[in-house]
Amino acid sequence: DDASFWRWAETVLGRDGRGALQQRCELVTSRLDDMALRDLIRCSDAFVLPTRGEGFGLAFLEAMAAGVPAICPDRGGHRDFCDGETSFLVPTHEVPCAMSWNIPLFRESSWFEVDGQGLVDAMERVVDEPEVVLKKAALSLMRARDRATLGQHEVVSSRIAVLIAS
Repeated sequence: DDASFWRWAETVLGRDGRGALQQRCELVTSRLDDMALRDLIRCSDAFVLPTRGEGFGLAFLEAMAAGVPAICPDRGGHRDFCDGETSFLVPTHEVPCAMSWNIPLFRESSWFEVDGQGLVDAMERVVDEPEVVLKKAALSLMRARDRATLGQHEVVSSRIAVLIAS
């Protein structure tokens, strides 16, 4: 929800930094139908999703197909098509899931937590460097068209099959 995000932002940026971010960003946490979501993505300067892990990263690919560069973690399945040319990569560190959820199923699992200041820095770059955003947007659109065909799912599936077999 909005309040928890802004509390987190204040812990990373301090009160003044949170206030400055609130003036420069629109946070959307409400549920949107498909058309409203597409419209929001298309009119955005960047698609921000600080996920802890993605198997494929379809949301990033959808933003790229709309010509919107992503602000994303530097690790995860989306890295098959999100890189430094098309996206703003945020540093991550590995964190055991058990630290967040004490569920036996996750005892041996971990995910990638984005660096809070790195996320803020990437968002500030989007505001401060519009020429970089335009370049990444154009490359995102080309990458989505070139690499994200239905065949890409087959490539990913075959990679997973090789990993499971080994």
